[in-house]
Amino acid sequence: MSGGTGGGRAGAHQWDEWFATSDENDLAMLYQEEKASGEDSTFFTLVER
Repeated sequence: MSGGTGGGRAGAHQWDEWFATSDENDLAMLYQEEKASGEDSTFFTLVER
């Protein structure tokens, strides 16, 4: 799974479910804050913990 620029926003309840599910499956989100050029990045992926 990888990220992108989505228009929607998730509510707090949805995030609670997302974090619970990722904890149950020993997953963590790895993300890049900015590109080598200094621009903001939208990249993320899920990795095993």
